[in-house]
Amino acid sequence: RDSTYGRITRSTVLEVTGFLSFEQFQISEQFELKTLGGFNDALELLKMCFKVSKRILLLGPSGSGKSTLIKKFCSDINCFLLKVDGFSKLSLETCNAYISALVKLKNVLSNIPVILFIDNLDRIFKNSPSKTKKDDKINFLTYLIDVLKKEHILILGAVPHNGLLNAY
Repeated sequence: RDSTYGRITRSTVLEVTGFLSFEQFQISEQFELKTLGGFNDALELLKMCFKVSKRILLLGPSGSGKSTLIKKFCSDINCFLLKVDGFSKLSLETCNAYISALVKLKNVLSNIPVILFIDNLDRIFKNSPSKTKKDDKINFLTYLIDVLKKEHILILGAVPHNGLLNAY
């Protein structure tokens, strides 16, 4: 489980709460857990992270603007966005269907970035009655992340806070 959380968050974790200006972030030059102030600062920081990382996890309470930030970001960089609101039934078939669709899109839209945005990432694990089911979902999610990374498809995830992922 630690490795799954690591794969999801290894490159960039942005917390969409608190107060940190874009200028303060530029001075620190760190791509780790940071808090963001205004929407425009968050948008600029997300664009900066996009150049460095292919996996970005947004943290923040419900209603803090994570989804809005992603929609604006995708509009600004003119990319194709596939938004999934937590996989309720994550399976190998589901993963392969998403991978197939995203790879085909990437091939057709060769000059346009393709982004998979998994909102409410923590919901993937919520209704898993057994440890085996949770482990299966973790394996499928890890598989999805690894394959999409090889295809140069950006993966964005959003959760209320990282403790929810660590708990699973």
